[in-house]
Amino acid sequence: SYQKPHADLPVPSSYSNSHASPSSETRRTTAYLVLGTLFVGFCFGFSVGFWSSSTSYWQSDEGLQRLGCHQVGDGPIDAHMYHHADVENKKVTNDDVPWVQEVIMYDDGDGSEKQGNAIVSMEDSLIGKSLVEDLVGESDPIDLLRKNLPSLSSTETTTTTTARPNEYMNHLEAYELLLDDDRKSGGLLGSPASLGPFATHYFLYNSGIDVQVNQAYCAVASAAAVLNSLRFMHPRSEVGVDIPTDSTYAPYSYATQMDLFGPCTTQKVVSSAGATSFEGWGSDSVMSFPYGLNLDQTAELLRCHLNATAGWSVAAQQLDDTHLTLSKMRYDMKNALADPSSRIIVNYHRAAAGQVGSGHFSPVGAYHPGTDSFLILDMARYKYPPVWMSADVLYKSMKTYDSCGGWDFPGAQDKLDDRLKVARKEEDVKEAMKALGCQKTLRGYIIAKRI
Repeated sequence: SYQKPHADLPVPSSYSNSHASPSSETRRTTAYLVLGTLFVGFCFGFSVGFWSSSTSYWQSDEGLQRLGCHQVGDGPIDAHMYHHADVENKKVTNDDVPWVQEVIMYDDGDGSEKQGNAIVSMEDSLIGKSLVEDLVGESDPIDLLRKNLPSLSSTETTTTTTARPNEYMNHLEAYELLLDDDRKSGGLLGSPASLGPFATHYFLYNSGIDVQVNQAYCAVASAAAVLNSLRFMHPRSEVGVDIPTDSTYAPYSYATQMDLFGPCTTQKVVSSAGATSFEGWGSDSVMSFPYGLNLDQTAELLRCHLNATAGWSVAAQQLDDTHLTLSKMRYDMKNALADPSSRIIVNYHRAAAGQVGSGHFSPVGAYHPGTDSFLILDMARYKYPPVWMSADVLYKSMKTYDSCGGWDFPGAQDKLDDRLKVARKEEDVKEAMKALGCQKTLRGYIIAKRI
């Protein structure tokens, strides 16, 4: 009988695998290649797009503001850039520091954030204690930043690569620096342990230290903290410590930033302050241009409450390195910290100390020999906790200029009209400086002691 060729005959397996469906195998391989190519192309395109958009974003106004970039000095921006506390390992000189220009976001008071090109966080900055430091010059800093965006770091550093970084009092190890290195054994959690020889003031201050009530009262808050730390020297009438009694706390004496002003301060410090300070900028002499107190005014404020006839001496030292070296500063401050009746207030520049801001006042609470660092009790506690700052960094931050560190206080402020009392624009600032007779002086420290 007749059979169709191959009709019902079995097909060898070798034939089936190699010849039966060549097109399906090719299609499968092609599909894998296409999918792989698409995947690689998508990843590459996404990466390039993300990099491009990210770079554009961080060079935009919003991106720069989020980075916290700001310009310092009139020189090339790439040589004078800071990111928050990061000084990019570049040395800050006396000529650089007094002209801080920041581009930041600041709280407008109603919870919203607004861009501030000319005004830095308003604390001690708003031209305050560095005067023209925070004014924007003729060049738009945003344009300059776009052209010269540097490599920025998110870590906080100090002004040199060799200086010991700032150590904030927000962890156990920082508190252990208050202990005697030779006798702390197990540390705060072990025993035995004893306080370091220069740590007493820290605990005396903590009996009456309050955050500054506004962003111009750092020197006033420092003076109040000094007086409160001395209030347990009994009898105060004999030791010459005048602490006002606030009606809120009567009959107990406690210095508040509202009650430090009276007839003595009106004649020697500022014409008006305290009661109206909550009404905003320009409301009293401290809240008016040049905003805050300078080194000499702060010393006079202390003298009004520490009676010289009872043996009190209040000395303000400007940090001229020709006459006042780092060793001399360290010697003076260590001696004061070892004396329970002495107190120290430092006037330093935040940016030169690896922080955000400009001129600022705070008391010194301790010294740690092992790290050669001083404990700065920051009065702007809403901004920074107390910080251990190396002697070298502290010295450099005080060896900076206050553009209106000397002026004819307190009377010259009477020459300022309402516009100049809140001067922010460059032309207004120059006019106000001329009216006050502003002189550029070095910052430094104040030591009050009972001889």
